[in-house]
Amino acid sequence: MLSTQENALLAHNTRAEAYCHEIAASLGLSPVKTRRLKHAITESSHLNLKRLMPGLSRMKEDLGLDVLEEPAPSRPVSDLDRIAELVRMFDQELEFSAYTDTLLEDQLRSINSDVEGNPAVKFVLPKLRRSSKEDLIRLIPKLPVFPGHILELLRELRGGNPSIRKLVEFASRDQVLAGNLISCANSAAYSSARELTNLGHAIAYIGTERAAMILTALAMKPFIVGSGKVDLWRHALEAAAAAEELSKHCNLPNADSFLLGLMHDIGRLLLNIAPPHVNSARKRLEKNGCESQIAELLVCGTDHAGAGALVLDHWNFPFSFVEAVRFHHEPQATDSKLAALLYVVEFWAESNEDPASQVRLSIALERLGLSQDFVTQMRLKRPPMPLA
Repeated sequence: MLSTQENALLAHNTRAEAYCHEIAASLGLSPVKTRRLKHAITESSHLNLKRLMPGLSRMKEDLGLDVLEEPAPSRPVSDLDRIAELVRMFDQELEFSAYTDTLLEDQLRSINSDVEGNPAVKFVLPKLRRSSKEDLIRLIPKLPVFPGHILELLRELRGGNPSIRKLVEFASRDQVLAGNLISCANSAAYSSARELTNLGHAIAYIGTERAAMILTALAMKPFIVGSGKVDLWRHALEAAAAAEELSKHCNLPNADSFLLGLMHDIGRLLLNIAPPHVNSARKRLEKNGCESQIAELLVCGTDHAGAGALVLDHWNFPFSFVEAVRFHHEPQATDSKLAALLYVVEFWAESNEDPASQVRLSIALERLGLSQDFVTQMRLKRPPMPLA
């Protein structure tokens, strides 16, 4: 089994190779040169960094660090070697973001303006970027209209324990919705002693808070699945169940946690309607081994967390929801316990959407008062998902 350090190095090399495919295409490199560039990425780099960044030695002296004379390269440094080193340096900038309170998106934006200090970002980022956050904002009106009755139910649920009468009234508007709720009450997850056929009885048996959560999820399913995102729906259900279960151990509202788990990746719906050339570039990076969060950020100017926050804000969701979704891959940049909860949920679900970070995980766990061993053990006891 690989160590954490070995896994991190492997992930770094994989991302760097993924960037190289896009850079090679941007530069019009031949297949032979593309293979050479990939080889330059994978082999151990002994380049003289002072030839790439003349100010490095002076910076070390200013900081009081030992300046060691770096060995001269054993062979002439080619343009492909320089590109490979810039790509490595670029990815190291991304890896370092876990140690800062600045969002990676904002960090890249500020770094990109500092041309002299960051030649790697200046060289790599323009060759990967295909869109911007502003472009995505202009696409929000093209999303399917969010069902108003779901917001009504959300308000009812967050306002306290909704009444059976209110829930029956809501579910009765849609016979499919009502039938699905009764089916859930009769599922193995609830093990009813007798078959329930009446909507009011089903709600009373499940409990009003649980019934409201299930109704919200059932009402949202066509919205998500109708956008062609069946995998997103499955992940949303799994995350909702995990978030609710974890919330019981860290003093967070069960209903909010469940709903956030359900909606935390809603930004993927916005990214999915970006122009074909944008999605093609993003999917190529992902196919070549780049984590989806990083691929989205580099190609689109924001990731699905940022896109999700834009969407929830447009739909007038509570600020606590917008904040939690915005920071659910970078919990170190906020004080939100709900954002920390969603980060741990992603770890629990083994989604691998972002580069593994022990720093971020430790911050999120500490904020919630949980241990990694507890979450790992809980992972073995998957909560039931009657909606799957």
